[in-house]
Amino acid sequence: MALELDGATGSDESAIQQQDRSFSRESLPPMFVIVYFHKAIRLELERIHETAMSMDRSSGQDFRSLAERYNFLREIYEHHSQAEDEVIAKVILPALESRVKNVARSYCLEHVVENDLLNEMSQLLSTHLGDQTDSSWQEIISCTEAVQRTVCQHLSKEEGQVIPLLMQYYNREEQASLVWQFMGNIPVKLMEIFLPWLASSLTLEECKHMELCFREIVPAEELLQEVITEWFKRDHSKFRLGANRAPKTTPKPAKQAGTDVRFITRSPLNDLLHWHQAIKRELLNITEEIKDLTSLATLSERMEFVSKVWSFHSAAEDKFVFPPIGKKLDHAVQDEVCSEALRVLENTLKNNCSSTAVITQAELLLDAVEAHFSIEETEFLPLASKLFSIDEQRTLVYESLKTMPLVFLRRVLPWIVNCVTAKEAKDMLVNIRLAAPQGDSILVALLTGWACENHSHVWDLLKNESLKVSGKRSCQLAADRPSKLFRSELSLLSKSLQLEPDLKGSKRSTGKQQLKPIDQIFQFHKAIRKDLEYLDVESARLLDCTDEFLGQFRGRFYFLWGLYRAHSSAEDTIVFPALEAKEALLNVSHSYMIDHRQEEDLFNEISAILSTFSSLVTQSQEKTEGDEAHQHFLAAKLQRMCKSMRICLGKHVDREESELWPLFDKHFSVQEQDKVMARIIGSTGAEVIQAMLPWVTAVLTEEERNSMMETWEQATRNTLFQDWLSAWWTAPSTSRQRPTKETSVSTKDCLQSLVEYFSEGKDTGGDTRDDSETFKPGWPEIFRLNQEELEAAVRKLSTDASLDPRRKAYLMQNLMTCRWMVAQQKLRDQRLTDSEPAPSYADEENKVFGCKHYRRNCKLRAACCGSLFTCRLCHDEASDHTMDRYQTSEMLCMQCLKVQPVGPNCTTPSCNRFCMARYYCPICKFFDDDSKRSIYHCPFCNICRVGSGLGQEFFHCLVCNGCMSKTLEQSHICREKGTETDCPICCEQIFSSVPDVKSLPCGHYMHSSCFLAYSSNHYTCPICCKTLGDMGLYFGLLDALMEAEQLPEEYRGRKETIFCNDCERKGEAQFHWLYHKCGACGSFNTKTI
Repeated sequence: MALELDGATGSDESAIQQQDRSFSRESLPPMFVIVYFHKAIRLELERIHETAMSMDRSSGQDFRSLAERYNFLREIYEHHSQAEDEVIAKVILPALESRVKNVARSYCLEHVVENDLLNEMSQLLSTHLGDQTDSSWQEIISCTEAVQRTVCQHLSKEEGQVIPLLMQYYNREEQASLVWQFMGNIPVKLMEIFLPWLASSLTLEECKHMELCFREIVPAEELLQEVITEWFKRDHSKFRLGANRAPKTTPKPAKQAGTDVRFITRSPLNDLLHWHQAIKRELLNITEEIKDLTSLATLSERMEFVSKVWSFHSAAEDKFVFPPIGKKLDHAVQDEVCSEALRVLENTLKNNCSSTAVITQAELLLDAVEAHFSIEETEFLPLASKLFSIDEQRTLVYESLKTMPLVFLRRVLPWIVNCVTAKEAKDMLVNIRLAAPQGDSILVALLTGWACENHSHVWDLLKNESLKVSGKRSCQLAADRPSKLFRSELSLLSKSLQLEPDLKGSKRSTGKQQLKPIDQIFQFHKAIRKDLEYLDVESARLLDCTDEFLGQFRGRFYFLWGLYRAHSSAEDTIVFPALEAKEALLNVSHSYMIDHRQEEDLFNEISAILSTFSSLVTQSQEKTEGDEAHQHFLAAKLQRMCKSMRICLGKHVDREESELWPLFDKHFSVQEQDKVMARIIGSTGAEVIQAMLPWVTAVLTEEERNSMMETWEQATRNTLFQDWLSAWWTAPSTSRQRPTKETSVSTKDCLQSLVEYFSEGKDTGGDTRDDSETFKPGWPEIFRLNQEELEAAVRKLSTDASLDPRRKAYLMQNLMTCRWMVAQQKLRDQRLTDSEPAPSYADEENKVFGCKHYRRNCKLRAACCGSLFTCRLCHDEASDHTMDRYQTSEMLCMQCLKVQPVGPNCTTPSCNRFCMARYYCPICKFFDDDSKRSIYHCPFCNICRVGSGLGQEFFHCLVCNGCMSKTLEQSHICREKGTETDCPICCEQIFSSVPDVKSLPCGHYMHSSCFLAYSSNHYTCPICCKTLGDMGLYFGLLDALMEAEQLPEEYRGRKETIFCNDCERKGEAQFHWLYHKCGACGSFNTKTI
């Protein structure tokens, strides 16, 4: 069930109400709690944007308040994303992976993109803190809207795909476990602020439902549930992100600070040494076990745990301990060595390699960590102990502890206590209690109970302290009622660590690499980015724009929308299904299909606002003040939405290139990529290609442009695409030159060649007649040759040894047919002279211009003979030659009877641009005025066909070179140029046939009417002899007939060698006079050999 929330505006009331109709509040699935988290984020984004829109720009305090609120939300969302990545990427979806694959990576990539966008917005707010001009303020408002739209769309996608899958494949107990892992991976310091902030965004009824969910979600530890409930009920206004209690002023020496001397037995900062000791001890144990080759299977988990401890500990020190003393220590080297050690260890365990590399890397890690800790313990911590009072030191340690999430603290505290003495553990827990504010008493009791679990000797040392009662209760609860579910979560977490995806992606570099066919799809992204940048930048001029600029802007927007829609449609219907067809890539594209729907909604929203804005700008009457204000409001709104569109679409194509593009290299051969490209090209209409090719090639390099055109040329090699392309577009020069087509020689040229030859006065080569008797026919003589003169000319030509044989044959042929050519030329001239321009009618009674084939308001002048005919078919019926539709250049308007250049409208002033037809094709020079018929021009057939167009009702098969119904896209058999044949029954052309054509199972074609007549008496193809369809019933009857038939005795054991036309195999069959069954496929479509 999809949770369809409004990703643009942040309104999710309808989705929650829709869920309420399916579930009662008490029975809502635990996973629905995440929807409440999303709701709070949406509402805060909306409030921040509204605040930015209405804020007093002169108030620096208001600006700082906005920045603080934004940074608060940014940190919440970052941890929200990190928790999702930690749980969804490592726990939820790996378990779901066996049933629903390839879902996590796309969302993890989106988290990376969104966090980058949030950080950019934070930097923008910091940069413009002192610069509050109109331009900087508009940029801030635009960015807040872009952030709102991007994040809300992402949350909507999660509610539409991820959460419904989790509800479908997980029961309530499993959902509760996963939601707790999600919540438990948020740092304590943020969680205690996040939960009251979340409660402030919910209704009273929703808050009650959250409290009920906490009982089901939080592990069955009384103190833990009390902590979560207490945080949730806190007053949000009293807590602010970043309001930590770490020292921010100049530190005071310990001797100047008052404190309870009963507990000053050692410096509280020495508690940090316990972490150092535990980390070094664990690394040393791991190294020794590797050397002894013991417990290798668990080493990866332990190394991962140490890495996590190191990460949290280092982050806490960097945030709370070192900044107040003005020191900084780089952890990058140790982080890199630790990551490398994990990689080597996992590779060794996976491939059963030698442990030498692991030992070396573990020793390097141990040396690096020891050196790092040595610097901290000898230089940094002693300095901090001198500068800070005892209370301040406790606060530093306590605040650093709260940077860790509850799930991690549940595991790490007993681990730390196990590595120190009982007294050191007792001092550490006392310092935690003394440093904690009064409101954290339950949390302190919880942490103490976790730390003392299975360590009763530590508890004994605490028996005289004030935290005995609550701590003992927590410890007892932990000992008596351990959460099996919680422990199973930890096990699942540790086992799934190796499944974390690589979030960086890998964009293909098209530099000097050989481009592959599928690369052409992603090269469209360059053009998309360029137009998005134009709309974003130029939208700033809409406030005081002219009509001319507005027209250009609208044209560019609708142009981009149309091409982006075609691009998205090709991905949704062809590219993504091709990916999904690979078993390893199932579900990899669903997230991107949701993106396309959201982006279409965004285009529609911008289009509606742009139309309203345009009507105000072009308003002829005087505008009121309200109109002016509304126009300015819409201009600012358009500017912000164009910014959002650039970010949303730009990030979308970035993720496609990072995740989907590399998959084609990995899972698709070049031939498979060719097939995908052929389907895309064959489903793209002429209008889209005419707009798309110049648009894309304009932003490509010469190498990319040449590669793209070569790919198109290779894909369309069996079609007439290049003829169509050259008719309207002069493409940028490419490295390959297409051969030129041979042009036909006209009748006039043939006769002219004869005149030129005989007028040269060559001698007859042996003829004794004088020069006065030499035959020298010119144009007049050619028209009046008698039989004797023709024979003399033939003798002269045949005895001329100076002529090239091919030239002689050419002149001889023209000479023998010259009288026929002259007669034809006279007939044509006479027809042109005698015929007067006159209209013709498709419906003479109603005076509808046209002919029996088409309705149109003009006649065409055939370039071949100069005659006027209403259509090409009328010309072909009346002449002994065919009309070349592409060479037609003149037409006759049947209203004014004036001959003029061919075009969609009459150019005679008296006709007032009279329209020749509803449909006009400038390539075919085709007109049709029938409103009941849809017609499109196929750029690959290069002719006009009846139908709604490519990609809608038809597709063009680039192998067969024919337009076919989309129902045949997966089933028809391809034969190269299979449609460029004649019907085997009536011998008429198939390619340009007006009647319907039938595709046979073998890949041949015939007219549907011919098929009906032929199949009544035959069941095999007249060309290849394969069966025309499913003949199972007929063959069954033949089987029964042969079983019932008794052959004469002398023929019963006789065998014959046969060849099966269906399976194309040779074999043996029982002798029969008529029927022979193939033993391989059971067909009777055989012949004896």
